Amino acid sequence: HNALPLEEEKFTEKDFKNINYSSRLAIMGLHGKKTLKNNQIISFSLNFSSRRDNHREFLDSLYNNLFPNRFINTKIISGLLSSHFFYTKSLKNVQLTFGLRANYHHQPYLEESNTSTYDLGNTKIYPYVDFSKNWSSWSFQAGAGLHSVITNFSKEYHTPNYSATIEKKISKTSYVRLQHRFSDQLIPLDFFNVSFIHLKTRA
Repeated sequence: HNALPLEEEKFTEKDFKNINYSSRLAIMGLHGKKTLKNNQIISFSLNFSSRRDNHREFLDSLYNNLFPNRFINTKIISGLLSSHFFYTKSLKNVQLTFGLRANYHHQPYLEESNTSTYDLGNTKIYPYVDFSKNWSSWSFQAGAGLHSVITNFSKEYHTPNYSATIEKKISKTSYVRLQHRFSDQLIPLDFFNVSFIHLKTRA
């Protein structure tokens, strides 16, 4: 984005500025699955993604006399390493799954205009168990897990998550479902002040 010429009407601050933005993204992963005897399955996946953002903005020289120039030059480099392992055992009309999800998010943030540096990395670990059963026109599913979030900018969180669903099939195209779940997540409120909220959801 380039600053607008002097003769053109301007509506926002960016009309006075030159702004350059670039982003690079890389993704790779692997997945393996093994079917064992007696209706048993083991599955494992590992994924890695990396992103680099560069944001540079400054007041065009045409407008240096109008107001002070605030030069901004920020770099955000983030990397996410995620893994998922689960074991499933199937019996007649019953399925039981034990699993583990683990994520490591590395995100250093640097604002060179005022030499501010943040490290927004976090680790998430989620062991869980799922159970499902079908009989006649009914089906039931339930799951539970422990969601752990470990960061260097807030306290650790260890929160039980759970869900349950019961469904009644009425016809080939219709059914009635009753569902309840509880989950949590860590959401950024103010990125620059490293402020977050621990949100819990029931539905």
